[in-house]
Amino acid sequence: MNSILIDLTEKLIEEERSNYFLYSEDTWEMDLDSKNFTVGDALHEILHNEIKTLGDWIDIIHPNYVDDFKDNLESFLKGLSPHFYCSYLIETKEGWKMIEDWGKISSYSREQSPSKLIGIKTIAA
Repeated sequence: MNSILIDLTEKLIEEERSNYFLYSEDTWEMDLDSKNFTVGDALHEILHNEIKTLGDWIDIIHPNYVDDFKDNLESFLKGLSPHFYCSYLIETKEGWKMIEDWGKISSYSREQSPSKLIGIKTIAA
């Protein structure tokens, strides 16, 4: 009886492990004045092209998600949301990957408008 219970338990644990969603996280930073956009090493490793500007980043977002990304960023920069959040697909060397993206304002200009953003991107494995 114990061996049957142990076998069943091991099978359930293995099934549960296969259901876990694997991910990694990486940082990003954007200078709104210069339009520079930088991502960390984990993202550089999985992307086809180097990301230097926000436009470069938008170019790798799946077309079905581009408007949501832009709308969420615009709402955040207008102060309609206390932080930036968006979930979308990006094109990588391995195909499309889901991203969950969080950001906040890290500095303001003299005119008190946002000048730099920082954030974290969670990348589905």
